[in-house]
Amino acid sequence: MNTTDIDDKIILQGRRKHLLARYKQEHATEDDSVSDSVLAETKVSQAVTVADLLLRAHIETARSAAEVLRAPGKLPEFFAKTDDILRPYLDALHGADVDSNNHKIYLELTQTFERRFFEDMNALNVPQIARFVEKIVANGFGYACSDGSVYFDIDSFEKAGHSYSRLEPWNKNDRVLQADGEGSLSKGK
Repeated sequence: MNTTDIDDKIILQGRRKHLLARYKQEHATEDDSVSDSVLAETKVSQAVTVADLLLRAHIETARSAAEVLRAPGKLPEFFAKTDDILRPYLDALHGADVDSNNHKIYLELTQTFERRFFEDMNALNVPQIARFVEKIVANGFGYACSDGSVYFDIDSFEKAGHSYSRLEPWNKNDRVLQADGEGSLSKGK
């Protein structure tokens, strides 16, 4: 399924993720080169734009993560704290070396977000809601517009002998109930 356009941001993030995974694999054991790399990046970044708040946060994260490495067995914790810092650094060092035709790098990234999107849609019961709305339209109680919006047809619903509780005869002129039925963004008077 192709729900995401491949653009520069995806390519950049995919390449950075790939470089970080390779870096972690190459540095699976603790040594000084790992903390030295992060500390080198903080010095370079600090000289460029110290005013940037996000950069300051990255620098502080890198420093605290480098401290973690002083205790043995903490490499996974170190990487967890520095992934966002190492990605752009490794990209600056090795980004040009990544084969741009290796579409697997970018496909993995987009598939991750596609999977998360569909998991969220299922968790929110969107497929069931869509089927419910389709049934309302099929029964003649709703209509679709050209922009994809679907609206409930109260007149058709009432003509079929049903009552819309917010618009029962004794409530038809109650603007408070009508506004409540339309949601919090409506302007009931």
